[in-house]
Amino acid sequence: MAGEARRLWWTLYGLLLVACTCWTLAMPLATGPDEAAHMARAAAVVRGQIGGQPYKGPFAWVRVPKEYAEADGSCFLGNPRQRWPGFRPEPVTADCETMGHGSGDATVLTSQHRGQPFYYFVVGLPSLVTSAELGAYLMRLVGAVGCCALLASAFVSLLRMPGRRSLVLAAGVALTPAAIYLASVVNSVGIELAASFGVWSAGLALVRGVGVVPARVVHRMGLALVVLTLSRGLSPLFALVALAALAVLADRSRLRDLVRRTDVRAWLATGIAAAAVSGAWTLHVRSKYVEPEWPGSSLGKAFGDVPWWTREMIGVFGSTDVVPPLAVHLLWLGAAVALVVAAWRAGARLEVRVAGVLALLGFATLVSGQAYGIPQSGYWWQGRYVLPLIVGALLVAGARSRPISRRTQTGISAVVVGGHIWMFAYAVRHYTVGYNGAANPFDYLLHPVWSPPVPPLVLVLVTIGAVVAVAKVLARALDQADESDTATTPSTPEDDRTLVPATVP
Repeated sequence: MAGEARRLWWTLYGLLLVACTCWTLAMPLATGPDEAAHMARAAAVVRGQIGGQPYKGPFAWVRVPKEYAEADGSCFLGNPRQRWPGFRPEPVTADCETMGHGSGDATVLTSQHRGQPFYYFVVGLPSLVTSAELGAYLMRLVGAVGCCALLASAFVSLLRMPGRRSLVLAAGVALTPAAIYLASVVNSVGIELAASFGVWSAGLALVRGVGVVPARVVHRMGLALVVLTLSRGLSPLFALVALAALAVLADRSRLRDLVRRTDVRAWLATGIAAAAVSGAWTLHVRSKYVEPEWPGSSLGKAFGDVPWWTREMIGVFGSTDVVPPLAVHLLWLGAAVALVVAAWRAGARLEVRVAGVLALLGFATLVSGQAYGIPQSGYWWQGRYVLPLIVGALLVAGARSRPISRRTQTGISAVVVGGHIWMFAYAVRHYTVGYNGAANPFDYLLHPVWSPPVPPLVLVLVTIGAVVAVAKVLARALDQADESDTATTPSTPEDDRTLVPATVP
């Protein structure tokens, strides 16, 4: 029912936004991946400097308020994986400042001039109203608002699917702490990931749902597709791969019915137009700016980076300097493997094969980019660059028709809920007491060296409540959907009841 779907959407949206807001407040400003450069770009784009003035190497000049021109989170830097000669992590201090001071504008070099400007225009709007710290926090919050809306829509789309339990579990595994973190700082990867969730979730509801698909699901898919296409350089390719994979998973007659729909055609046309705009921007950048070149490393070195890239996809924060213990990464990876194994045992052969191709394509892109500079990024490659493909792989692996065992559900849910809480608390510790600071929770929660705007203890407790509440809301929605199915067709065997059309949109 539409009313129930709206209430569920608002509930999930509110809880996800609370969790993202906790990340937004807990992390010092300008400490996200290249966040100072992203903030300068956002402040410049909203002032009409779409790309900035070209400069030699991978930089461009922009003129922005002095606070953003002097933004620098390096005083919180721990021990990043990519270090420079003579680097020494400094102990954090209570007066560690990340934003500039003074009025007026200043000119600064930014390395983030190449990406599509649309995300930066939106998140840069608060800088027109207020600058300095409040403006930077509002930049983060504006990005989180958009990301959480896309994520809430993705979960609601999955809840009307056959085999919804395994799909929701797959979405939980795909929504890693790294994804929530990136949605909470100024970085266009966050909106790219949230949009990819929307494309894959609503897309699966379109091609694998039962009965006539409501127009709202088509609109969710179309909007997410356009946002994804306009997010980053590789985003149009990710969108194209998603459409191709969904076509492979679709029944031929269902695919024909979808293509005949006016709303589907309208959104496809809009997506094509967005891809043309995105492509035109990329051509413009290559013609106007000096593109940095990554010389490439050896193939062996690139393959050796695969474990690190996997950890980055799950949860590595800051400038690769906030790295939670390996145990939580292994547990999360184990949950992903359990999901795929369960799908294979349930006979979802096509789904597992498509998921394998998507994962292989993602890691092959990382390896070829790192080893040979194909595609060329200008910098060393990071695991988050191909997360939209990994998100698709996990969701496709969850697109099975038979229920997943209660034991597997419980184990995966525990890892996801516990992993989000564990990694958030670890990141809070890193920033409140510094790299290699006190491990005693009472020290960094009650007596921090640096404190965020909201006390760290409050942020951790609110995050725990939000994560647990999201899990409970989804579990209740799944139970209600199953009860509705059973009431509609009481004679349906238990193992097959999720094949019945879901009445929860």
